[in-house]
Amino acid sequence: MATFTAQTPLFDVMRDPAGHEILASHVPDLAANPLLHTLYHYQLGLILGTEESLRNDPQKRAEILAKIEALDPVPAGQDRSVRDIERPSGYEPDSVETGSAAAEYPAEARKWQRFELTLQGSSHGNPFTDVDLHATFSSGDRTLRVPGFYDGNGTYRIRLLVPAEGGWSFTTESNARSLDQITGSFTAAGTEPASRGVVRVADKFHFAYDDGTPYLPVGTTSYVWTHQGNELEEQTLASLKSGPFNKMRMCVFPKSYLFNENEPGIYPYEGSLQEGFDYTRPNPAYYHHLERRISQLEELGVEADLILFHAYDRWGFST
Repeated sequence: MATFTAQTPLFDVMRDPAGHEILASHVPDLAANPLLHTLYHYQLGLILGTEESLRNDPQKRAEILAKIEALDPVPAGQDRSVRDIERPSGYEPDSVETGSAAAEYPAEARKWQRFELTLQGSSHGNPFTDVDLHATFSSGDRTLRVPGFYDGNGTYRIRLLVPAEGGWSFTTESNARSLDQITGSFTAAGTEPASRGVVRVADKFHFAYDDGTPYLPVGTTSYVWTHQGNELEEQTLASLKSGPFNKMRMCVFPKSYLFNENEPGIYPYEGSLQEGFDYTRPNPAYYHHLERRISQLEELGVEADLILFHAYDRWGFST
């Protein structure tokens, strides 16, 4: 695409960071419309011409269009994400001893269950984006490199879904000296009787657990059940316990759509509706709650069919 014009589909403008910023700034009701995805194939000029807030202001329409037409669009196929954030090479000063963070982990684990390494480190700046953390796990000839994450209050976690029994060792890597080169080991026993492993594609057209048990999905959808308050969420779990379903289709983020216009009890990022949200600082409490509910589904034998992003949004989370 050489330039944006009035004939450019709205989708192409919205997926360009600068184009999205212009529309979100000048036509916020459009950018936050929960039905935005239904408008994507319409031309930009038509959208601006029919937008309620611009209907009687042709001069503003012309100004917005001129700003978008003056942009140099991001080339098609170029990665528009910001996941490759450049982190500082030294998050902590040289005076901090390498591998000095307190580490906690179990000496024993089981195949197909979660092993978790918990580290206590620094929290200055923005550890969500400033700290890079990985661990390399090894057992015999098998090696796995697993990313870690900041979980608030100076706590960092690295999680491994243990793929096989036997002896395992690990070594951490981090640009934070206290989190770097921490080593340890654990022994993984065989699976528990009730454990069947992860559901995967089997024989191209079917599903099965890791142990070979066939999995026939009988699913239901409850997009944002984890945002409905404790009473209704517990009622949902009780209904699932006595029902036939073994899969729940659900979302990470709250939803703004028909029958789902209530505000969530907590938000996925730091901030507020009044002051806005800091999308570089996730709210750990939000994800703790989500994880607890997913674990409760697992206890019921219900697979979480998790939708990472969706378009039914008015908070800016979908971008």
